[in-house]
Amino acid sequence: MIQLLTNWPPPQPKADAFNCAQRAHTNYLENAPQTMLLTLVAGLKYPAATTLIGATWVVMRVLFLYGYVYSGQAAGAGRKYGGGFWFAQMALWGMTVFGVALPMMQAPASPF
Repeated sequence: MIQLLTNWPPPQPKADAFNCAQRAHTNYLENAPQTMLLTLVAGLKYPAATTLIGATWVVMRVLFLYGYVYSGQAAGAGRKYGGGFWFAQMALWGMTVFGVALPMMQAPASPF
């Protein structure tokens, strides 16, 4: 009898951990560039607060990765350990939009 081919590899003992690590890394790559830009722009007006929030974002991302990959919870449910990075990211968005960009748009136009 001819054995049919499959489109996926046979189950591996560490396949779930690898999948979780790959997903955590991809999530980081999706969020890091905008967070770096937001940190740069918000830091122009609020350097101390931006430093604190940026450091919080980094710590929470490490906890997110650790929980996602090494917690041993099914389907990466441990990622909730560091899910607070979203609050830090939203704070950077708010400081950039309402603290830097909005005042620049409301400034009187230059006569030149």
